[in-house]
Amino acid sequence: NYLLEEHGGTGGMATVYRALDLALDREVAIKILNHEVASKKERSELFLHEARTAATINHYAVIPIYTCGEFNNMPYIVMQFMAGGSLENVIKVFGNKIPIKDVVKWIRDVSEGLDSTKRHGIVHHDIKPGNIMLDADGNAKIGDFGIAQAVNDTRTNKIFEITKGWVSPHYVSPEKVMNGNEDFKGDIYSLGATFYHLLTGDTPFNHDNMDELIRMRLRQKP
Repeated sequence: NYLLEEHGGTGGMATVYRALDLALDREVAIKILNHEVASKKERSELFLHEARTAATINHYAVIPIYTCGEFNNMPYIVMQFMAGGSLENVIKVFGNKIPIKDVVKWIRDVSEGLDSTKRHGIVHHDIKPGNIMLDADGNAKIGDFGIAQAVNDTRTNKIFEITKGWVSPHYVSPEKVMNGNEDFKGDIYSLGATFYHLLTGDTPFNHDNMDELIRMRLRQKP
């Protein structure tokens, strides 16, 4: 039912394509789990968990999920196509020259989106510029709920065990570093680090050694 039109990028878990929904004649984004990851059952479950988690949230600042499933043993997620790309790409292009009024609007909208996810009992756990996308009108929406945990979900402990070592070192919260766990306040910290990066063009902490970069937030000020 979909025509893959353009490769949109490959990450550690999945590849994203811009595609045409042939039934509805609209552009969509399709995220397909990478083959080497899809061969591990727990990773496939985690991937589809992302779709089901995001699909429970109906908010203007959360990327809508249209459907998910498997085709030829390849798990996939179909979602709104975000023509403006990620805030990570915006930083790469504009550095610290992004208009403040745009930054404030994006952060305000994402804050309200995170408040909605919290009220649904969901913590994102990986808020960063690369996981905040812009639509064709420049509106920011949260994506990539791949390591999100639903507070009342029976799968939560299993998901935590799989993902506890996954962190984004520039944006991870101190409590995630200390004990591998965090609640919604971790998302607030990561959004603050994202806000800092968008305004200044630099992340709050920088170091060539990844382990040292992660530990810096426990003993130094930004």
